[in-house]
Amino acid sequence: PMGRHRSLTTIVNQLDEEGMKMINFKSYRSWPRKALIDPPVPIQDYKLCRHRAACFELTVPANRTMLQTYNCERERGPKKKQVPAEKQLYRPDYVKMHFIHYSTITVLSAANRSEFERMLEQQQQQHQHLQIHRKWVWPMSKDLNSRFSDELNEGTMLHTKAMARQDTADWQNSCRDNGRDLMCRIGNPYPEDDNEDNNNNNFQQPNVTGDSEGWKYNCWINQRIEKYFVPRLEEAMKSTQEQYNQLVLGKT
Repeated sequence: PMGRHRSLTTIVNQLDEEGMKMINFKSYRSWPRKALIDPPVPIQDYKLCRHRAACFELTVPANRTMLQTYNCERERGPKKKQVPAEKQLYRPDYVKMHFIHYSTITVLSAANRSEFERMLEQQQQQHQHLQIHRKWVWPMSKDLNSRFSDELNEGTMLHTKAMARQDTADWQNSCRDNGRDLMCRIGNPYPEDDNEDNNNNNFQQPNVTGDSEGWKYNCWINQRIEKYFVPRLEEAMKSTQEQYNQLVLGKT
């Protein structure tokens, strides 16, 4: 949740007021932060690395969460790039079939023209404060009761998919600030204002491409996640562990 939102509840309530049945979140893998992972142990094995250069088994320390470790987006603020595998929140009474990332059959997509127009009229009556401009089209390439999230003011998705061993190959070269435009999948965040509500690019040194140790900058920290949600997740995990110790292990 972003902007005024602190939970998904207020976002879905807002969607109900709009008459929306689905909301999509743009997806683009984030990078694990170099400072928060276990020290790399180089592996020099072509079969394991699928590369002549060394790779390593990327692991997250037990005292860190995936949420914080992978909180390093490749773009600042709203995503301009995305892969066609966005994630959704949807009303199960509206989506009749969902396949992996996509709502393949919905009440609206299964309707004929007369049913569509009747449902549209009902929506307009229920949401008279909104100007609903939706027309019958066939084939329906996009469900008219679906939209993308406003990533600054509603919600954004942090794609914390674990980094595979082979994806770290050649990190010692590709992650250096040497002027070469190589893909570095190990995150080194740009320095920035740490205000949790500041998600606009305010980096004051655009010509600075790397840190003092020679590692290039390649991602941005979402301060709402870092300052608000990470501490709450850690506190919830601590509470759950304490309950487990008491109930299962008999410890206090």
